[in-house]
Amino acid sequence: MITKFKLYEKFAESEYLRRKVEEEKKMFQKLGESYIKEIVAEGDFEGLNYLLNNGFSLKDCEDDDNLLTIAIKNNQPEMVDYLINKSDYFEDKGWSGKDDYINSISPNDIVGQRDYNKKQIISKEAVEWLKTITKLGYNFNDGNYNLIELYLCETNYNFDGYQKSLIEGVEPFIDWLLENYPENYPLVKDCLNGSKEADDIKKKYKYLDDSDKYNL
Repeated sequence: MITKFKLYEKFAESEYLRRKVEEEKKMFQKLGESYIKEIVAEGDFEGLNYLLNNGFSLKDCEDDDNLLTIAIKNNQPEMVDYLINKSDYFEDKGWSGKDDYINSISPNDIVGQRDYNKKQIISKEAVEWLKTITKLGYNFNDGNYNLIELYLCETNYNFDGYQKSLIEGVEPFIDWLLENYPENYPLVKDCLNGSKEADDIKKKYKYLDDSDKYNL
């Protein structure tokens, strides 16, 4: 015959084990959130798997920085692939698929925050990062804004008024973009309309104006 004390003992033991598991998960979640940026930046799959196997959840990770951006800027292509295709990082974030994951990247984070008191120069490394997000399927037209104009151009004033021009250092990316993804030509042409760079680009890529292939 099982006494009330035995029933209570079993209940207390099961409740203790349940709470212990919950507390361990919370501990590993906090531990993971403290180190996830470093893990992604270093491509540390051993560390990542250790956390995941002990209750850490990427989808519950409250990080301020986009983990894809961190992986790209630290040249970790395998980590980029994992985050996009194999993890639960993007679940429950209101995004519907791979394209949304890629377009969650901000070009501002790729090329660096704008300091209007200093002349901005896009580094060669940032050009390669821009190429990387483009190859992944990044869309520079989000339906509301021309992101090339918004993030890769600056406004100058001359006798003809205000004009847009490419930020110094970004032209090699634009050349690469139009040679490999010419559907972006209207975005480039529109945002540089009237500048010397626009004239140079129009001459260089004149054939795109007359092309029906890209629905221009």
